[in-house]
Amino acid sequence: HPLEGDGTLINVYYYLWKKKVNTLSSGLNVKIPPTVVYEHNFPKGWYYWCDRKMEIERKVGKEIDTKAINKDFSKKPRGAMWSELDVVASYMSRVEDPETGEEHAVVEYFDKDALHDFLTKRARRDQGILQRFVPPNGKQNLTIQAVWSPHVTLVERRQN
Repeated sequence: HPLEGDGTLINVYYYLWKKKVNTLSSGLNVKIPPTVVYEHNFPKGWYYWCDRKMEIERKVGKEIDTKAINKDFSKKPRGAMWSELDVVASYMSRVEDPETGEEHAVVEYFDKDALHDFLTKRARRDQGILQRFVPPNGKQNLTIQAVWSPHVTLVERRQN
């Protein structure tokens, strides 16, 4: 199943974006940060929230250009309290431990220079997601983690 696995599930962005056939609108109205999904070392899709349409939109193929990603993700976040922020993006992927062979989730944080290097110099980008950092509206940020199986669903809200 395309949503099975542990760690970073790249297909979830497709399902959040996917249009309902009879309404031509997105199935779920969930705001997401600009997110580029990588698969087989290439960007597969660029998903983002469109305020005008109030839904998730997607760019694919030639619309996903390294220069465009770098330009968009390197923008300074709005808001005075975040003016000195160095982090512009994060990359979440699954990496195999060479000693044990087990996979584990890895999160990398990038400033503008590190993002540029990731996009232009990194030889291998495993399956994962690159997300632009979006500062919270207040003093804290939060994320929602969902774990599901055929027998149980667990949803947790984490806040710093």
